[in-house]
Amino acid sequence: MKTLTSLIFSLLLISITAEKAVAKETLLQEGKVWNYVLHYVTQDFQFMTCESQTWIDGDTIIDGRPCYRVCTTDCYESGAEQSVRYMYEEEGRVYQMASHSAIILYDFSLDETTGLTDDILHSGWCPEDCQVSKTDTVFVKGHYRKRIHFSWADWCWVEGIGSTANLNQPFGNPVSDGKRYEFVSCYMDGECLFEKDDFYAPGVTDGIQKYERAVHQEGEIYDLQGRRLQAAPAKGLYIRGGKKYLIR
Repeated sequence: MKTLTSLIFSLLLISITAEKAVAKETLLQEGKVWNYVLHYVTQDFQFMTCESQTWIDGDTIIDGRPCYRVCTTDCYESGAEQSVRYMYEEEGRVYQMASHSAIILYDFSLDETTGLTDDILHSGWCPEDCQVSKTDTVFVKGHYRKRIHFSWADWCWVEGIGSTANLNQPFGNPVSDGKRYEFVSCYMDGECLFEKDDFYAPGVTDGIQKYERAVHQEGEIYDLQGRRLQAAPAKGLYIRGGKKYLIR
């Protein structure tokens, strides 16, 4: 009976872990912070860089709609400058309030078959000739996330993270004002979720099973969060060769 109970518990734990790993994550969440490097040109035409940070600072009501306060601080050499924008998210689409109307920034339901919708193409953020070139999945720090590639430059979006540029600039800076934001990292409650190089991690096109076959080679040992281990743990669950093992 004890062995059967342990087996049932182990299967339940595996199921919960897998469900957590593939669960969709909203982009806008209290406690989430994005770090950037801002490249800019001074009035005397000097090329400079500085740190920039964006974070969610509570919520408010704008035109009768609940919105998150999205704050950004740019730490220029001359001093820090802060701005506040108001955003909300519905069914995988992220909007920014502007002049009593909503402008769409992201649509994480996009794929190669749907293409870019007119509201994104006409939002002022997207280049006219840009299209979705590919969608796949990346596995980063224990989470599977949808990634959307675009035909314009090397831009891509990752679900729950945003774009390779600033959060409110899904296709980079729409105005030629001498500024360019470069993504560095994204944190949630102090835990690192994503870093710059993760945007270009190997993709998974056929789901979790294909990914596990590709990365969990025979002899290599991983924990349930996908982290590689030097040896099998003395006790608990681990993965080797794509199979799960339990040591009591």
